[in-house]
Amino acid sequence: QDIEKVISPGIAPSQSLEEIHALAQSYTGGPGSRSSHKSRLVSLQLDPTLCLTLESGVTSMQGERKYMEDRHVVFDDLREELPDAHYQEGIPYSYWAVYDGHAGFKAAEICKDCLHKEIMQSEHFKSGDIFAAIQDGLEKVDLIIIEKGTEEGWTEGCCVSLVIIVDNILYTANLGD
Repeated sequence: QDIEKVISPGIAPSQSLEEIHALAQSYTGGPGSRSSHKSRLVSLQLDPTLCLTLESGVTSMQGERKYMEDRHVVFDDLREELPDAHYQEGIPYSYWAVYDGHAGFKAAEICKDCLHKEIMQSEHFKSGDIFAAIQDGLEKVDLIIIEKGTEEGWTEGCCVSLVIIVDNILYTANLGD
């Protein structure tokens, strides 16, 4: 019911859940598609009449590997995590991300520790260009991973799926498989 109130370029409030799902599949390449090493930034503007209280939870389960390669972060209120970042007064900021480690956990751990900080400290974030801030943060953390891996002699990698909410706009990014 509430999902039909979501507003975005290409999505009208009167569209059915099936129509919204079809539009989402057109962004991702459809069911079962795997587009390796491509990224996509997407935003949805939420209906301002919706009153959202953001509360989230997280769980993880280790698969067959000897250790967990994946990491995640959950910040319902970024102001609590990064109080010195540049925020507009009275606007909520939230961040959630899953970092899918490949061939180990080190790159995912770096993303967990650094990516949200790099995005929030970006000059683009300060100017309100969240897409550019995400891109800037991903590029900076990629360099950190490459430098640290080169120094320490490892070649692990990481896929990223993240969501940022600023005011009533939901931004998503996916990088990797």
